[in-house]
Amino acid sequence: MKRPSILIVDDEAQNRKVLANTLNEWGYSIILADDGLQTLELLKTKTPHLILLDIMMPGMDGFEVCQKIKADPNTKDIPIIFLTAHTDTDKVVKGFQLGAVDYITKPFNSAELIPRVQTHIKLKATEEQLIQKIQELETANRTKSEFLATMSHEIRTPMNGIIGLTQLAQKTRLTFQQQDYLTKIDSLTHVLLDIINDILDFSKIEAGKLNVEHINFSLEEVLNKLFNTFSLKIEDKGLTLYKNISSDIPRYLIGDPLRLLQILMNLTGNALKFTEKGKILIAVNVIKKDDTFITLKFSVQDTGIGIPSEIKEHLFKAFTQADNTISRKYGGTGLGLAICKCLVTMMEGDIWIDSIVGEGSTFNFTAQFKCSSEQECSKQQAQTKAVPSINTLHGARILLVEDNLINQQVARESLESEGLVVKIANNGQEAITAVTNNSFDVVLMDIQMPEMDGYEATQIIRKNQYTLPIVAMTAHAMNSVREKCLLVGMNDYITKPIDLELLFSILKKWIKPKSKPYAIQKHQKITGELPNTLPGFELKSAIKRLGGNKSLFKMLLHDFERDYAHAAIDLRSALEHNEIETALILSHTLKGIAGNLSANELQKALSDLERALKRDNFEDVLMDNVEISLIKVLESIKTIPQENQKDLEIEDTQSIPLDISIVTPLLINLHQMIEKHNVNAAHSLTALSTAMSGTGFSTELHHISDCLNRFDFSSTKKSLNIIAKRCNIKL
Repeated sequence: MKRPSILIVDDEAQNRKVLANTLNEWGYSIILADDGLQTLELLKTKTPHLILLDIMMPGMDGFEVCQKIKADPNTKDIPIIFLTAHTDTDKVVKGFQLGAVDYITKPFNSAELIPRVQTHIKLKATEEQLIQKIQELETANRTKSEFLATMSHEIRTPMNGIIGLTQLAQKTRLTFQQQDYLTKIDSLTHVLLDIINDILDFSKIEAGKLNVEHINFSLEEVLNKLFNTFSLKIEDKGLTLYKNISSDIPRYLIGDPLRLLQILMNLTGNALKFTEKGKILIAVNVIKKDDTFITLKFSVQDTGIGIPSEIKEHLFKAFTQADNTISRKYGGTGLGLAICKCLVTMMEGDIWIDSIVGEGSTFNFTAQFKCSSEQECSKQQAQTKAVPSINTLHGARILLVEDNLINQQVARESLESEGLVVKIANNGQEAITAVTNNSFDVVLMDIQMPEMDGYEATQIIRKNQYTLPIVAMTAHAMNSVREKCLLVGMNDYITKPIDLELLFSILKKWIKPKSKPYAIQKHQKITGELPNTLPGFELKSAIKRLGGNKSLFKMLLHDFERDYAHAAIDLRSALEHNEIETALILSHTLKGIAGNLSANELQKALSDLERALKRDNFEDVLMDNVEISLIKVLESIKTIPQENQKDLEIEDTQSIPLDISIVTPLLINLHQMIEKHNVNAAHSLTALSTAMSGTGFSTELHHISDCLNRFDFSSTKKSLNIIAKRCNIKL
């Protein structure tokens, strides 16, 4: 171990010799100087643990030397003990004022000298060790935060792809079994996402970076979200969910609704997990209230397995389960309650549990909120209502900056399905080029990318005076990342996996509504409402498949009546003439259209007929079933009023240049959907039509729309190929 060093400064050689010999015997390394100038020169290359400094010296006295040492950032922390033959109080006081830690009088007494030197050497060593330890902890904390941010990104990136592709797949035609598989995959990925979020929240707690907001909110809306989330799960398990909300709670509060919902979701989820029969009760009561603040007590009561008394005190500690078998049977990280306790504390409240083993548990917590006036909330709601609807975003031009191909596909298809026009950039450098050469309404910017990341790209875009909105779209979920995004010039932030509802909410916030209608649009006038039931059709699934567009559904019904009123006659004629291949093609085509319209009975009859024809075991009863089902469908359609509408109006008043970089991916995407006979192809056509408005393709686009409305995918494909050929685009 290196010996502590002491610098002895004295103009008397005898004094230096006595001090050096004495301190050497005690194991110290000695450095000698005989005046102030030599001392300052030595300190440029050496850093002793202690300086023994004589006061009375020629040229530059000890006080002046001390001042210069303390003024230098490299030496100011070295402790100084003054050496003096005088005991003048004024000199002692002046020494301490200049930064000395002690003084020793001459002649030297080793019994006095050594203990005082040792004391200040140890203090210095302890201080250095403490500083080093703090630096090590800060480094470790930074490393941990960086690791968590990196891991968050690495986990969330594939999670975004899994969740996004699952949701896209659920929009396509699926068998019941396939739909069941995808629903379970979606559920499990969200469970995994909840675990990731718990780990990140706990890390924020440890770092002291978990915050709560103070905004206007409605407690009723928070509870409605809670009940909507758990109602189906409660019903599936055969339980009953009740609520008991005190009537004297103000309608509006000021606090953090998302964190409050997080606590309630965690406690209700636990209650559901540990309850096999009975009920779950959510209660909210007023504990204390004045003109400014209100304290509420929330209770989540279940009739589950209960918790032993010896476990209760440990439940709110991290990684704690009721016993070591709980995690195996019920799952969970043991972080949820620890996070709840932290959030409750930040809301000026407390959390505790009442429980009887075998009878159930009640988790209680209190939280303090500010009272909010109805005028404040009415103003906030008015601002919210002023946000443009999703329909006003149709045709908006989006630059998607993303290096992951799967995430590109998920984001692009999700955006294009709502009629937005998307251009892809694979990294920050491509984004800068795209912004320079094109006009966009908003940029969705990933952060972690090769060649140039999102931070640098945003800074360059802002430096070049581009003011278009930039939204960070990243797998990083740490507050520090959000702060950095805003600092470099981004306008907003959304984490992956992408919540599509939140994404479109953010887009509505930043994209300005168009001042005039787009060149391609549908003009519809509803002349009558659909009935609650329609014989031969499953209305709910049909409307859902068409994105809730009832008017479009009615138009498609009448198109079906127009084109397939004689389908049964055509089928019988083919069968009578033994034209099996023709009958197969017709039954297969009609089956697909019936499925798209949710004419389930007709679809099944045609499916049975098609299967029998393929197996060469046709029976007349199968054709009879098709005819009966078709007649029922056609009779139902006749009861639906006709829509007074124009199919498509294409305004090509002038020819404008075609942006191949935007049109190419839209054409390819629409072509792929048509290849798969995907009924959602009409959504992609909206984006393509907007991108090609005024470019001289009105006839082809009109024909494609007409064919898609009749589910004539073969003719649609021909018109699409004509467009691709004229644009020199390979499909």
